[in-house]
Amino acid sequence: MKILMLCILLVSVNAQTSWSGFRGDGNSHSVAKNLPISWSDTKGVAWKFSISDYGQSSPVIWEDKVFVTSNEGNMKETLCIYCIDLKKGSLLWKKTFPSSVKSKRNKMVAQAASTPVVDGKGLYAFFESGDLIAVDFEGNILWQRILTKEYGSFKGNHGIGSSLAQTTNSVIVFVEHEGPSYLMSIDKKTGKNIWKNNHSARVSWTSPLVSQNEIIISSNGSVEVYSTSDGKLLWFINGIKKNTVPSPSCNKDIIVIGSSAKNWCMAIRRTGKAKVMWNANVASSFASPLITTDNVYFVNRAGIVFCLNLLTGKKRWSSRLPSSVWASPINVGDYVYFFCKDGTTIIAKENSEKLQQISLNKLSVGKTLVYGVAVTDNYFVFRTGKEIIAVSTVEFKNN
Repeated sequence: MKILMLCILLVSVNAQTSWSGFRGDGNSHSVAKNLPISWSDTKGVAWKFSISDYGQSSPVIWEDKVFVTSNEGNMKETLCIYCIDLKKGSLLWKKTFPSSVKSKRNKMVAQAASTPVVDGKGLYAFFESGDLIAVDFEGNILWQRILTKEYGSFKGNHGIGSSLAQTTNSVIVFVEHEGPSYLMSIDKKTGKNIWKNNHSARVSWTSPLVSQNEIIISSNGSVEVYSTSDGKLLWFINGIKKNTVPSPSCNKDIIVIGSSAKNWCMAIRRTGKAKVMWNANVASSFASPLITTDNVYFVNRAGIVFCLNLLTGKKRWSSRLPSSVWASPINVGDYVYFFCKDGTTIIAKENSEKLQQISLNKLSVGKTLVYGVAVTDNYFVFRTGKEIIAVSTVEFKNN
C-alpha cells in the first residue's frame, strides 16, 4: 500500500509540475494549480530572463527547471540550450553547440522553432540545421546526431518547424520538406533508430501528437496514424487542403485537425473504422485546435475564435481577440487561455454560449511576439523571440 501511494504521489507531482513538450501533453491541457488570473508589466511578473540570441520554440518545464532553445549569429551558426530556475528566474546553465548547417537569419525562416521534449532523465532538442541533441539536467551531452548529414539537407522556403514528441522510451521526429521526408522513433538511451518511415517530399510545419500508443499526424493533404511501437501505418485519410501548420488534437475517441482553408477543419472518429464526423466552415491558422469536454476551439489568422460543438461541428459562437495568435490556446480546469502575439492574454470561462471573459492581461513584448507558453503550478511562462517571462501567484523574485 505504501508503494502504491508513493507511485500515485509521484504521478501527481509530475503531472502538476511538468510541461514536457510542445503543447504540454500534446493537447494543451494542464492540471496546474493556483494559476494567476490577473497580471501586467507592473503586477504579477515574477521574473524576466533575456537571451542574447533568438528563438521561436516554446518553453518546457520539468519540476523546478525551465528549458528553452535558440540560436545565435547572423548565420544561426551557434545552437543554444538554456536551463533556468523556475522560482528565481536565474540561469542554471547555458550550453552552446556549433550548427551543422549555417543559414542566413530571416524572419520568414525557422529560428530554433522546434520545441524540445523533457522527461525525468534528460532534454531532447532538435534544430532546423538537423542537429538532434540529448543532454542531462546538468547540460552534459548524452548523445548527438546530425540528421541532415545522415539523410540529406532540408529544402524549402521556411525551414523546419515541427516539434518533437515522445513516448516513455523514445523521441519522435517528424521531418517534412521539399526533399525526402520521414517519421522516425529514436531510443532515448542510445540515440539510435527504433524505426524510420520514409515519405515523399511534402512541406509542413505541423508537429506529431502521441496518444494511446499512436502517433497522429495532420500534414499537407492527409491525416495519418501510426503505431508507436513499430511505425506501422494504421490508417490514413487523404485529400485534405492546407493542413500545413496547426497540429492535431484528440481525446480518446475523436481527432480534430485544423486547416487554413475553410471547410477543411474537421473531426474524425478514431475508434473502430476511422470516419470523418464533420467539416466546419472555419479556418485555423498558426494555433492548433483545442478540445475541451464538449467544445473545440479554432483561432484563424485574423485572431477570431470559433467555438464549435465537438460532436456535431455546429458553431456555437465566435469572438475577435485583441490581436492574432501564434501560441495555441490552453485549457486548465474551467478556464481557456488565449495568448495573442502582442502579449495580451484573454482568460475565459469554458462556456458553450459565448466568450465569457474573466480577465484581459497585457505584457509588453516590444518588436517581437509571444511564440509559446508553458504552464505549471503557480506559473505561466511566456516565450518571446528574445525573452522568457514568468507570471505567478508566488512571491516575486526579480523584475
